[in-house]
Amino acid sequence: MMIRSWMAMQSVKTFSGKKPSPALQQEILEQLSIQAAQLTQALEILSQRQDAEPARTTNKNVKFTPTTSELRDIAAGIYECRRKRDRHVSIDLMGEPAWDMLLDLYVRQIDGKKTSVTSACIGACVPS
Repeated sequence: MMIRSWMAMQSVKTFSGKKPSPALQQEILEQLSIQAAQLTQALEILSQRQDAEPARTTNKNVKFTPTTSELRDIAAGIYECRRKRDRHVSIDLMGEPAWDMLLDLYVRQIDGKKTSVTSACIGACVPS
C-alpha cells in the first residue's frame, strides 16, 4: 500500500509536470501514516510469537567484502534517493542533514574531491 501511495504521487508529478497539490500530499501522508501504524501493529504481533523458530540470519560459507568502488556506488545511490525523496516529501518531515553530509563527504572523498563547508551544507540542504 505504501508503494502505491508513493507511486500515485509520482504519477501525478509525472503526468502534470509539477508537484502534487498540498491537499493530495496531505492525503498521501495520512495514508502512509495509517499503513505505517498497521505495519507496526503487525510487527508487534509477530514479535510476540513464541512458537516460531529463529530465522537463520547468516551463511558462514558466503563472504561479501565490498570494494571501495562498490561502497561509493551504494553511498551515491542512497544520497540520490534521498534527494529525489526531498522533491516529494517535506525535508522537515524526513530530513537527516548529518547523514546526508556523511554520504556526500564519503562519495566526494572516494572521488578524490575536496569539499568545502558551504558545499557540504548545500549537499545536505541546510543553511551554510
